[in-house]
Order: sequence, then structure tokens, then C-alpha cells
Amino acid sequence: MVMKFLEVLRENPVIASVRKMRDLEYALKKKIRVIFLRHLDLIRGIARDQVGILPGIILPYIRTELDKLHLPPIVAGGLIKTRGDVDRILASGAVAVSTSRRELW
Repeated sequence: MVMKFLEVLRENPVIASVRKMRDLEYALKKKIRVIFLRHLDLIRGIARDQVGILPGIILPYIRTELDKLHLPPIVAGGLIKTRGDVDRILASGAVAVSTSRRELW
């Protein structure tokens, strides 16, 4: 999954970061492959392979809101500093955690 995602990013290095429905509709019409949704309401009804939550450290706090959206698998990344952070995020339902901290690999 990660390698395919990297291939997509190499082919499409600009990521649409949207927070309004009209911007999301525009990005989808342009067939943009990677979209960062900056508002939970935009996630509703969008079927994709995975959802990335940034910063990942917030996942335990917003999980109840996300449950209502019936999302595909969640990958959480960003501001994850300890093994406890990783454990809490995975316990909150993420299938994976992304981190640059070598001690957590």
C-alpha cells in the first residue's frame, strides 16, 4: 500500500488541501489522486482506499466523530512522539501509524 501511494505521489506531487465542499468537488472533477480533507464533514460519502489523519496524535480524541462516517482504514501520522502515543492511536482504530522517530520504528 505504501509503495503504491508513493508512486501516486511521484506522478502527482501536488496534493489538494481542501476545507470547502466546492473545492472538493473541483478537485474530484480534476481527478486529483491525493486530497487532504481539512474538515470532517467533507469525508462523508467519499469512498477511498484509506484515510490519513494529520496530526495523528488527535485520533483518540476525534474517534467518536469518525465512527459516524464509516471510513476506510485510517493511517495516522504527525506529532507522534512516544510508544504510548502509538498504542493509543492504534487502540483508537488506526491500521497504521506514520512516524519519523526511529525509536518507534
